[in-house]
Formats: sequence, C-alpha cells, structure tokens
Amino acid sequence: MYIFLISLFVYLTYLELSPGLGNIWFRYNSNNIRCINILGAISMILYPLKNLTFWYIQNWDLNFFIYYILIKILSYIWTN
Repeated sequence: MYIFLISLFVYLTYLELSPGLGNIWFRYNSNNIRCINILGAISMILYPLKNLTFWYIQNWDLNFFIYYILIKILSYIWTN
C-alpha cells in the first residue's frame, strides 16, 4: 500500500511542477480561488487506459502506471 501512495505522491507532484503541464490538480476555480481539483488528478491517472500514446516511451512521464511499476521495482531492489 505504501508503494502506491509513494508513487501517487511522486506522480501528482511531478504533474503540478512540470513546466509543460502544471495546474492539473491544483487550479483556480470560477471565483479565482486556488483549490484542489481531484477530478483532474483522477482523469490524468486513468487517461493512459483510454489513450495508447501514453504508453509510448516519450510519454512515460505522464503515465501513472509507469511510476507505480518503477517504484515497485525500486522497492524490490532496495529490500533485497
């Protein structure tokens, strides 16, 4: 479970701080108040299931499942 949470944290942080993307899950609402947009984060996490181009190597940085797999592999390496 902690591997999932770590990969989720790393992924969401990257999305928010990425110079090309940004403002995926932390946006301004209609009243110009900055708030968390959970649906934006969820849609980005699930988007690779709808769009196969997210599985191309040049788009791996946007694919949550790649983050999860890599952190799972690193966790396995560090514990053995």
